[in-house]
This record gives sequence, C-alpha cells and structure tokens, in this order.
Amino acid sequence: MVTIRQVTSADQTTVTGLCELLLDAVNGGASVGFLAPLSQQTAREYWDNVVRALGGNLYLWVAEVDGRLVGSVQLEASSKQNRSPPGRDPKAPRPFRQSRPRHLDPAHVGSRGFRQIDR
Repeated sequence: MVTIRQVTSADQTTVTGLCELLLDAVNGGASVGFLAPLSQQTAREYWDNVVRALGGNLYLWVAEVDGRLVGSVQLEASSKQNRSPPGRDPKAPRPFRQSRPRHLDPAHVGSRGFRQIDR
C-alpha cells in the first residue's frame, strides 16, 4: 500500500531515501535538473537545502511503500500578486497574438480547455 505524507522537517532516514531516489532517477536518465552521473554529495547538498527551505512557500510530500521512499513531489507556492495563472509556465516565451495559430489562441479557449474551432 502506498502512503503519502507531507514532510515538514526531515530525519536522516528521509533525507537518505530522498538522495537514493534522486540518484536513481538522474543516473537512470530522468531529466529533473541534474546531469548524470550525479554524485551522492550533490544529491545530499540538494536535499539538505530543500529541507532547510521547507515552510513558508515550499512544501514537500513523499510516497512510501512498506516504509521505503518511492517518490516525492515539491510545490513552491507563489507569493506574488501578479503570478501566472495555474498551469502556465511563467518563463515560457509567448508569441505575438497575430502569429499564434487561431486554435491555440487563449481567446479561443473554452471553460474546459481548448475547444474545436471551425475553420
């Protein structure tokens, strides 16, 4: 059975599990912001920094199976008044409206996502 729990402070066992998870992902080819081969020291420094930053706007959850850490997810909540709408990458470039294909123009987005545009 999978158990999900929020991490508000981490003990050695949790940090070690997070390091093992990150090492396995990166050295297995996952694109998560690190290049393989990832060292144990780099993984440890990363998770130590994450744990120190928990609280405020940074949240961390882990998934465990039979007491073994098998996944994690982080959420950094925006505190900006002018933050981007949910689901939009604020750093992604946006083309001028005139150059957007009409079916991708946000002005043509329905309440449930993109809708079919008659051409």
